[in-house]
Amino acid sequence: MPKLWILNHYAVGPGESGGTRHFDLARELVKMGWDVSIFAASVNHIMRRETHLQSGEKTKQEVHDGVRFFWLRTPVYDGNGPRRIWNMLVYTMSVLRSAWRRERPESSPEIIIGSSVHLFAAFAAYILARRHRCRFIFEVRDLWPQAFIEVFKISEYNPAIWLLRRLEIFLYRKAEKIIVLLPRANEYIERFGISK
Repeated sequence: MPKLWILNHYAVGPGESGGTRHFDLARELVKMGWDVSIFAASVNHIMRRETHLQSGEKTKQEVHDGVRFFWLRTPVYDGNGPRRIWNMLVYTMSVLRSAWRRERPESSPEIIIGSSVHLFAAFAAYILARRHRCRFIFEVRDLWPQAFIEVFKISEYNPAIWLLRRLEIFLYRKAEKIIVLLPRANEYIERFGISK
C-alpha cells in the first residue's frame, strides 16, 4: 500500500471552517488503496482558536474516512504579527519531532508533500523526505517571500526577505515535483532557473 504524508499547517478535517482540499484529495487516494496522513496545526487558522487538543495534550491522532490526521499543538495567534510567526515555527518543530521517528524505515512514506502557505512547512517536508529516503513534492500555495514584497511593500534587500528567498529557491531545486495552484506561478518559478 503506497504511503503519503501531507504537511499542511492549516489543513482542516471534514465539517471544519476552512478549505478541505487536502482532506478531499486524501480521501480519494484512500479509496484507491493509499495510506495517507495529514500533519496539521491544532489551532484553526480561520477561527484563531484551539479546536482539536485538550489541555495538556501535545498531539492527537484522528481518522476521518480513512485519512489519518495528526493534530500538533501550536500557540493561538491573532493577525499577522510575531505571534503568527511563532505559531509557524512551533508547527515546524512539532511536525519534525512528531514525524521524525514515526515510521520504521521499511514502512516509511513513498512521498511527502510540503504545502506552503509558509516555507517552513515545506522545509520540514524536505528534511523528513531526506530522513525517510522518499520523494519530496513542493506544493506552492503562496509565493513566499514575493507576497511580502508586494503586499507589505518590504524591500527585496531586507535580510529576512533575502533569507526567505534563499529558502524558496532551495526548495524549488530540491523538490522532485512542484505543484502550483496560482495562475502564472510557473512563470515566477522559472525566473529562478527552474524548468517546467
